Amino acid sequence: MGLFTKRIGTVFLKETSDTSEYIEKLEKLKEQAPDEVKKRIC
Repeated sequence: MGLFTKRIGTVFLKETSDTSEYIEKLEKLKEQAPDEVKKRIC
């Protein structure tokens, strides 16, 4: 099998993204995190 003959399979395209919801959840978790962890996040 050559470098350019590799097949990756089926690719699906999503019309919507749940990224903003995921970021909101992470922000809420960040508020609850201990101060030591907050320093590592920012």
